Amino acid sequence: MMKLTANKTKIHELAGAFLGPEVPNIRETEFTKYKGGVSFSLKFKSAINYNYYCSLYLAACCGKALLQIEEYSYNEDGSKSIVRKTERLSLEELRDLEMIRETPDAKAAQL
Repeated sequence: MMKLTANKTKIHELAGAFLGPEVPNIRETEFTKYKGGVSFSLKFKSAINYNYYCSLYLAACCGKALLQIEEYSYNEDGSKSIVRKTERLSLEELRDLEMIRETPDAKAAQL
Protein backbone atom coordinates (compact mmCIF):
# COMPACT_ATOMS: atom_id res chain seq x y z
CA MET A 1 0.00 0.00 0.00
CA MET A 2 1.26 3.51 -0.76
CA LYS A 3 0.79 6.65 1.30
CA LEU A 4 0.98 10.26 0.15
CA THR A 5 3.62 12.18 2.10
CA ALA A 6 4.83 15.75 1.78
CA ASN A 7 6.61 18.55 3.53
CA LYS A 8 7.01 22.24 2.82
CA THR A 9 10.02 21.74 0.53
CA LYS A 10 8.33 19.09 -1.62
CA ILE A 11 5.11 21.11 -2.03
CA HIS A 12 7.20 24.19 -2.87
CA GLU A 13 9.00 22.22 -5.62
CA LEU A 14 5.63 21.03 -6.95
CA ALA A 15 4.35 24.61 -7.00
CA GLY A 16 7.43 25.71 -8.93
CA ALA A 17 6.83 22.97 -11.51
CA PHE A 18 3.25 24.15 -12.15
CA LEU A 19 3.52 27.92 -11.63
CA GLY A 20 7.12 28.81 -12.46
CA PRO A 21 8.49 32.22 -11.47
CA GLU A 22 5.35 33.29 -9.57
CA VAL A 23 6.41 31.10 -6.63
CA PRO A 24 8.38 33.09 -4.02
CA ASN A 25 11.18 31.95 -1.73
CA ILE A 26 10.15 29.03 0.50
CA ARG A 27 10.35 31.27 3.59
CA GLU A 28 7.58 33.47 2.19
CA THR A 29 5.03 30.63 1.96
CA GLU A 30 2.59 29.13 4.44
CA PHE A 31 2.45 25.31 4.65
CA THR A 32 -0.33 23.31 6.32
CA LYS A 33 -0.53 19.58 6.96
CA TYR A 34 -4.13 18.65 7.70
CA LYS A 35 -5.23 16.16 10.34
CA GLY A 36 -4.89 12.59 9.15
CA GLY A 37 -1.75 13.35 7.17
CA VAL A 38 -3.08 12.86 3.64
CA SER A 39 -3.87 16.48 2.75
CA PHE A 40 -1.48 19.40 2.44
CA SER A 41 -1.65 23.03 1.35
CA LEU A 42 0.73 25.82 0.43
CA LYS A 43 -0.31 29.48 0.24
CA PHE A 44 1.71 32.44 -0.97
CA LYS A 45 1.77 35.88 -2.51
CA SER A 46 3.60 36.19 -5.84
CA ALA A 47 7.24 37.23 -5.89
CA ILE A 48 6.63 39.15 -9.15
CA ASN A 49 3.07 40.52 -9.07
CA TYR A 50 1.87 41.76 -5.66
CA ASN A 51 -1.76 41.60 -6.78
CA TYR A 52 -1.49 37.82 -7.21
CA TYR A 53 -2.11 35.21 -4.51
CA CYS A 54 -2.11 31.44 -4.87
CA SER A 55 -3.21 28.42 -2.86
CA LEU A 56 -2.27 24.82 -3.65
CA TYR A 57 -4.07 21.89 -2.07
CA LEU A 58 -2.72 18.34 -2.46
CA ALA A 59 -4.80 15.33 -1.39
CA ALA A 60 -5.36 11.66 -2.07
CA CYS A 61 -8.94 11.06 -3.20
CA CYS A 62 -10.41 7.77 -4.46
CA GLY A 63 -6.95 6.32 -4.98
CA LYS A 64 -5.68 9.30 -6.98
CA ALA A 65 -3.43 12.21 -6.04
CA LEU A 66 -5.05 15.52 -6.94
CA LEU A 67 -3.54 18.99 -6.87
CA GLN A 68 -5.98 21.89 -6.77
CA ILE A 69 -4.56 25.29 -7.71
CA GLU A 70 -6.48 28.47 -6.89
CA GLU A 71 -5.07 31.70 -8.29
CA TYR A 72 -6.42 35.03 -7.03
CA SER A 73 -5.61 38.37 -8.62
CA TYR A 74 -6.97 41.87 -8.33
CA ASN A 75 -7.69 43.89 -11.45
CA GLU A 76 -6.98 47.60 -11.85
CA ASP A 77 -10.60 48.44 -10.96
CA GLY A 78 -10.27 46.48 -7.68
CA SER A 79 -12.35 43.49 -8.73
CA LYS A 80 -11.15 40.04 -7.74
CA SER A 81 -10.46 37.35 -10.33
CA ILE A 82 -10.27 33.68 -9.32
CA VAL A 83 -8.96 30.83 -11.49
CA ARG A 84 -9.27 27.26 -10.21
CA LYS A 85 -7.77 24.21 -11.82
CA THR A 86 -7.23 20.63 -10.72
CA GLU A 87 -4.34 18.47 -11.86
CA ARG A 88 -4.11 14.70 -11.47
CA LEU A 89 -0.60 13.63 -10.49
CA SER A 90 0.78 10.32 -11.74
CA LEU A 91 2.65 7.83 -9.58
CA GLU A 92 5.80 8.58 -11.59
CA GLU A 93 5.58 12.30 -10.78
CA LEU A 94 5.02 11.52 -7.11
CA ARG A 95 7.93 9.07 -7.03
CA ASP A 96 10.23 11.64 -8.70
CA LEU A 97 9.35 14.14 -5.97
CA GLU A 98 9.55 11.43 -3.27
CA MET A 99 5.98 12.16 -2.18
CA ILE A 100 4.77 8.56 -1.78
CA ARG A 101 6.01 5.75 0.40
CA GLU A 102 5.18 2.11 0.90
CA THR A 103 3.38 1.37 4.15
CA PRO A 104 1.91 -1.79 5.69
CA ASP A 105 -0.68 0.36 7.51
CA ALA A 106 -4.25 -0.56 6.52
CA LYS A 107 -5.50 2.96 7.38
CA ALA A 108 -3.22 4.72 4.86
CA ALA A 109 -4.82 6.51 1.95
CA GLN A 110 -4.32 4.20 -1.01
CA LEU A 111 -2.93 5.39 -4.33
